[in-house]
Amino acid sequence: MKKFDIAIIGAGPGGYVAAIRAAQLGLKTALIEKSPAPGGTCLHWGCIPTKALLHAATLLGRLAHAAEEGLAIGAASVDLPALMKRKDAVVRRLAGGVAGLLKKNGVAYFNGKGSLLGGGCVRVEAAAGTEDLAAERIVIATGSEPSSLPHVPFDGRAIVSSNEAIAFDAAPERLLVVGAGAVGLELGLVWSRFGSKVTVVELMPHVLPGGDEELSVELAKALAQQGIRILTETTLAAAAAGPGGVAVTLKPASGNPIEETFTRVLVAVGRRAFLQDAGLDKAGIVVEKGRIPVDPWGRTNVPGIFAIGDVTPGPQLAHRASAQGIAAVETAAGRTVAPVNAGAVPACTYTEPEAASVGLTEKEARNRGIDITVARFPFAASGKAMIERAQAGWVKLIADRAHGQVLGAHIIGPHATELIAEATLAVQMECTCEELARTVHAHPTLSEAIAEAAHAGLGAAIHF
Repeated sequence: MKKFDIAIIGAGPGGYVAAIRAAQLGLKTALIEKSPAPGGTCLHWGCIPTKALLHAATLLGRLAHAAEEGLAIGAASVDLPALMKRKDAVVRRLAGGVAGLLKKNGVAYFNGKGSLLGGGCVRVEAAAGTEDLAAERIVIATGSEPSSLPHVPFDGRAIVSSNEAIAFDAAPERLLVVGAGAVGLELGLVWSRFGSKVTVVELMPHVLPGGDEELSVELAKALAQQGIRILTETTLAAAAAGPGGVAVTLKPASGNPIEETFTRVLVAVGRRAFLQDAGLDKAGIVVEKGRIPVDPWGRTNVPGIFAIGDVTPGPQLAHRASAQGIAAVETAAGRTVAPVNAGAVPACTYTEPEAASVGLTEKEARNRGIDITVARFPFAASGKAMIERAQAGWVKLIADRAHGQVLGAHIIGPHATELIAEATLAVQMECTCEELARTVHAHPTLSEAIAEAAHAGLGAAIHF
């Protein structure tokens, strides 16, 4: 039996990052992955392919306004096979890069399904046979899979998950998206830009449920203006696929049921931790509400066994998994490290306009009894946003009134998913509005909007 200092099950953005860091720390590291290539859902089915599609969709939208910039380009059209080829090429190149990094760092890579046997042992079931490994420490990083609706199962053709929705061979004439989280909204925008008539239904009162309500309202309004039909407080009561499409019944919270037929239905109601046949019972791992409880460093109830990423409670985000992976293996290596700050993990939605948040929402802060200042700066007053013809949206800062500490930030507008990095650092470092306002920002940039919002938080807005 091969022996390792640490074995990591799952080579997604949590697992492969953890493996590289463990190897850097001098640990003899094994990484086990059941899929043909490392990278996990994020690289192969989620973050990367969807953003490749969104990039093309956004570019297509901007080309429609090229004449307003004085550029005579002509009508643009979608070559879907070429677009999919480009998307797949990006994925292959990045997957190859991950494999190269693992090799360079001396990580032992096992292609097969990993499961716990208890007693510090892991079984790898591969096409060529079964192999058992011994490891002093183990990290569970098996990720998640799309959740289906009990009464509307996936069929992979007419009723699909996000896995199939990134690879349609043609834009559906009519697409129903069930779930207005980031995945549903992003793919809804993609296929709307590529020619589909898109309807999005959401059980909750707002899109991006659980986020900043003002941002959600603004984003829903912007998407509706682009032709996407959004029905909140509405459920998918029934769906039946047939030769003429998918006949559905939508049930609003008030009013009569809506019966319509769609070409395809994308169910994007969330993801569930992938823990099937993981051997958790053999190792004595506790599972609560479908996930593995951990302490701030990723330690489970069993000494020497860690869990990170989507299998643990909290937002299922690739960057959170990576940060957890580093903290977990550094802890496993005996280092004293700070845990991942759960209050400073940004959430991003790559629609147009983009939306991004970090820290407390206005509602959360008030529910905690915190006396807050809410400061805003609109992109309508930004010179760079005007140049880019992207003046919709704003920066919103939530700050403690007594000390001015930035507790949260919410951005909707151009490049919000990039701008949120500065706000995340501000939340992480417990910066104040004054410190942000007195930090010199280059002009003209979109990032000036953060400094302007900070000035507003001090009651001294300059350009608005």
